Amino acid sequence: AYTGETLCRRPAQGYAEFAQELAALKVRQQVFARLGVTGRTALLQAFAERLAQNKERLAEMVCEEVGRCLHECRAELDKSVELIRYYV
Repeated sequence: AYTGETLCRRPAQGYAEFAQELAALKVRQQVFARLGVTGRTALLQAFAERLAQNKERLAEMVCEEVGRCLHECRAELDKSVELIRYYV
């Protein structure tokens, strides 16, 4: 139910900070790409496992943030985990 409660506040991000974070992400993407298929799939598999292990907490967070019913949020996480595993 809608309560009007503020869930989170954070200050606006300036362009310089955004540009710095974007540059760091581009470097991380290049490192990821150099891992090769075996390294990338291992990281993706670990990510799928973390999502599965934290499904209930994540589903509750999504439910609270976007207002979807909890059952749908759990199903969405299950679908995401299975999709990641499929591509691994």
